[in-house]
Amino acid sequence: MKKLIFIFSLLVLIVTTSVVKNMTKQLNTEIYLTNERISLLQNKLDNLRLEFDYLTSPEKLMDYQKLYFEEELRPIKSSEIGIFTLNNGQFSKNFKIIKNE
Repeated sequence: MKKLIFIFSLLVLIVTTSVVKNMTKQLNTEIYLTNERISLLQNKLDNLRLEFDYLTSPEKLMDYQKLYFEEELRPIKSSEIGIFTLNNGQFSKNFKIIKNE
């Protein structure tokens, strides 16, 4: 009788251990997948924050230009930008000469 109780207890422990191990493995897999999703969303959030912080308004861009580039950049009108055209497979550009004052 003692041997039967010992064997039964041993079997119950083995089955319980394997069930707990499988559940733990599933939880670890879910945790890993959740962490991966979080990291992807975090990267997306970081990119969106960067875009929002630096490209929210022309005034901010002008402030950054004054802060970092001093006189290297200047605002221009859209009419001052040259136009690229494609003639017979070759690019040509109509230039407008602008004098810096």
